[in-house]
Amino acid sequence: MPVYRRRRHLLLTVAAGLLFAQVATASEPSNAPNITEPRNAAAGFAITLWMVNVDALGDHCSKLASPMSGQFLGALKAWQGRNAPYVNAALEYMADIEDYIKATQGEAVRKQFRADRKAEFVASAQKAELVWFPDRKLNEVSCLRMARHAEDGSMDLDQNAEFFPILQAMKAETGRKGEP
Repeated sequence: MPVYRRRRHLLLTVAAGLLFAQVATASEPSNAPNITEPRNAAAGFAITLWMVNVDALGDHCSKLASPMSGQFLGALKAWQGRNAPYVNAALEYMADIEDYIKATQGEAVRKQFRADRKAEFVASAQKAELVWFPDRKLNEVSCLRMARHAEDGSMDLDQNAEFFPILQAMKAETGRKGEP
């Protein structure tokens, strides 16, 4: 794995590992979602990587006054097409946790949990974006580099051997919800 890719992978993994510090993993009643630290980290990784792509390629790079801006949006759409099922599973996992918190601890605690997680996701995404834009400047060259990685699949969730199997399991569970 090239040094740049290892550094990006390490940063994203560390950022995801910092998430969910306040989510309980102790034994819960049988109606509780299956909350574990590995699932928390995998969900955090997926959501953070999604936020990085949407923010950088969709919200910033595609709006540059550049003939390449369409390519940046195309790269984002391609990435989302391949990774959306796993991001959606991570988002559903988070929604299940929120529903459980609301049912057991009330709406105020759920709102605080959501606000805390949002702040963590945003902070993690900003740290991860520093890998792509170390000088904090979005320009055609840095956006093109990121777009190429999004297009060639090297930024896909399936490239992470630690989290992807967990995301696959979470995705499989989303299809079984409501089954006896």
